[in-house]
Amino acid sequence: MKIIQLRCFIILSETLSFSHTAEILHLTQSAVSYQIKRLESILKFQLFNRNNKSVELTEAGKYFYRDATEILSRLTLAINNAAAIDQGLSRTIKISYGGFDLERYNLPEIIAKIKEELPKTEVMVLLSDHREQRAALLSHKAHIILTPRDNIEDADGVIYKEIISSGLDCIMSERNPLHEKTMVNVEDLAREKLMLLDPTRSPRELSTFAKSLQQLLPESHYTYVDSSASANILIKSNSGVALIPEFARSLDSGLCRVPFNFDATVSYGVAWLKENDHPDVVHCARLIHQCFQKV
Repeated sequence: MKIIQLRCFIILSETLSFSHTAEILHLTQSAVSYQIKRLESILKFQLFNRNNKSVELTEAGKYFYRDATEILSRLTLAINNAAAIDQGLSRTIKISYGGFDLERYNLPEIIAKIKEELPKTEVMVLLSDHREQRAALLSHKAHIILTPRDNIEDADGVIYKEIISSGLDCIMSERNPLHEKTMVNVEDLAREKLMLLDPTRSPRELSTFAKSLQQLLPESHYTYVDSSASANILIKSNSGVALIPEFARSLDSGLCRVPFNFDATVSYGVAWLKENDHPDVVHCARLIHQCFQKV
């Protein structure tokens, strides 16, 4: 099993589009198709159902996706750790992120900028949920985290710089008539199947919002998803509407976004420890903040 095969599988699982996957990975569609077929041959089971019009994950594919993302993240980290030791770099900065498209699409360019300004510094990225991020920062396993503010606002000795403060968006497929609205109100969702981020894996602000919405729409059907990427897959199968903060939404062009008229905002930014005042860490954190604000 090769890294490129895992990358092709994960991106295709999230986009359900060979052309979009090829564009993201800078490959041809035939190359993506070949890597998926090779991976299925190695695993000895089918990951996708595909025809001329659509691509869908099989049940086995959905299960494999859950672990494949972590496998790839850990493997990438192991390679980066070993490479840093081999090259004798003077400093390694570990950045923890939540896996949002905003991060995945922009961090490569930001890291390249960091390496340009700090050529002797190696950058590692750690994919973590919000609880793991907080623990990693406070235990010095990560130097910098990209996180919602309420994840760390009660922690002592943490510096936080806001990147964006946003409300919630309704994310849906083009088949949902709500996509034609300029603003979605609470009553518009009364007959919709709603997807919310799992409150056990989400910042406190989103958990509070979920409880408020359930009080307003007690008869609605709710599904909890572990990430915006999982919501993306379900939305494309027309399984409902997801309510996601702007910073956490998918950037997939195949989805529709309409602002949700609800009194809820979530702050997202970059955080690091005051005691970790190494110039490289502070420089990286401020550079990340500046670059994301330009997005």
